[in-house]
Amino acid sequence: GSSHYGRGSEATMKFAQGLIVGLLFGSAAVFISYEKSAFLGLPGVSVTLAESTLTTAMKDVQRECENRMAAAIESAERQCETKLSRVQQDEHEEESAEEDAQEEPAEEPAEEFTEAVSTELKDPASMTPYGCPPGLPKIQSILQDEGSEKFSMHHYERYYASWFRDMRCRSTLRLVEIGASQASLKAWDRMFQSSSKTILGVADSDRSSENAMDSLISKGPWDIIIDNGSSAAGQMLFCLFSLWNSLAPGGMYIIQNLHQNFGVNEVAAERPLANQAWAVVQKIEEIQQVLMRHQLGARDLSVMPGDHNLISVEWGMNVVKLRKCTELECASPPRWREVRVDMDRMVAWNDRATATNPKITKRPGTLPQPMSQPRSIEAPAFADVSGSPYPCPKGLKSIASLIKKSGSDKYKNHRYDHYYERWFREIRCKPKIKVIEIGANQGHSLNAWDTIFTSPGKTVLGLAYGGPAMGVEKKVRRGVGVLFGDQSKKKTMEDLIARGPWDIIIDDGSHVPYHMVFSFFSLWKAVVPGGLY
Repeated sequence: GSSHYGRGSEATMKFAQGLIVGLLFGSAAVFISYEKSAFLGLPGVSVTLAESTLTTAMKDVQRECENRMAAAIESAERQCETKLSRVQQDEHEEESAEEDAQEEPAEEPAEEFTEAVSTELKDPASMTPYGCPPGLPKIQSILQDEGSEKFSMHHYERYYASWFRDMRCRSTLRLVEIGASQASLKAWDRMFQSSSKTILGVADSDRSSENAMDSLISKGPWDIIIDNGSSAAGQMLFCLFSLWNSLAPGGMYIIQNLHQNFGVNEVAAERPLANQAWAVVQKIEEIQQVLMRHQLGARDLSVMPGDHNLISVEWGMNVVKLRKCTELECASPPRWREVRVDMDRMVAWNDRATATNPKITKRPGTLPQPMSQPRSIEAPAFADVSGSPYPCPKGLKSIASLIKKSGSDKYKNHRYDHYYERWFREIRCKPKIKVIEIGANQGHSLNAWDTIFTSPGKTVLGLAYGGPAMGVEKKVRRGVGVLFGDQSKKKTMEDLIARGPWDIIIDDGSHVPYHMVFSFFSLWKAVVPGGLY
């Protein structure tokens, strides 16, 4: 049976094998043993022949019948895989049919598909921040010069280099750090080159005070809020819930020193090992579930007031960043889908999650601001690659515009372009870049990647189910490779590893959780240093 149906299909196939054996052997002693299956209560079936009851002649018949059975099963498997591929293609086509008609991409010359050896990506810390003049001091150097523990102990510069690249040379900036040291405040002042900026530090002793929170709210909205204060989980969450709605569009809320939340330093009543409900990591993991609500059709899913404006959660070593959507991102969310979740279970989960929220007095500054009426904001037509470490051609089109033009559901249904624009811009022009997408039965995405990544010698490869009869190869641009296989099979994974290493691996395949985990665990080692999965 095909792995697309998991253990249930395997159990059904074993039952079919047992039935075939029984029919073929007739009077032969056949023992069928049942094992409990996790799929819909179907029994798994294994067949054992009692050798002592079989004569030599019957053994000859057995071998002949086993050969016939193996051939029949192989034929059935091929038919199942073909039908499943067609079903999957129909599902993708049905989703695509929901979109408005998109302009077909014009055929452009492209490099022939070649195997390219990928080089390591450049360190973001060495890249010029967007909109900044060359020669700007590196974040690492600034933190080191000022003697900040953010460099010497934690090496947060690895994250700040990319997180702050859009903000270092903005005309205006407002940053507040809770529990800031003198070294940190000096570092922020040197790091951000804004002509009009506010850099504010808050004493750690004030972080649990509603008056202190109200004072910070009144001085906002903030572009960056950094919590570097007490390790007490309750105080961390109190600040997050109090200040989240004071972030400006596109602002970020950063919580450092998450290790102290796990009892590394003794904070008796607050450490999560004593009270898991107050673990900051656990609470943020609950909050980030709201990022799935459009695809689940769960409009009422909410854990933190104002989390409808949450656009991403990014974890680092001992640090986490929650980012608020920009005006463009807020105005162009993913398409709401029909309900795809058990609503009673979702409501019960939501009630359990909010029951452990910090108790915040509802005051004007802590409440979500009313959402303005959605307005049409078009994504920029051209990309900002001023900070790219690789030479890029002039007039490079934005990732959003190219994905939209390709007709891929990544634009209208999911709005992944909001993320791809940020994630890929530093490597769009990387020489000999290698990109693979698992699940490429339509070809739209492959055509988008071929136009997004411009370097000579690039490799764009798609893994598709089924075979040549699916016609994927006829849908993609010249120079784009198509490989047929199954992401749940070890052999397919080994083939992809052998064709690596890869700069970018995108899994948009079967969407079966086991397949996604299996592929990730198999292919992670094939990602280059600095690469993306």
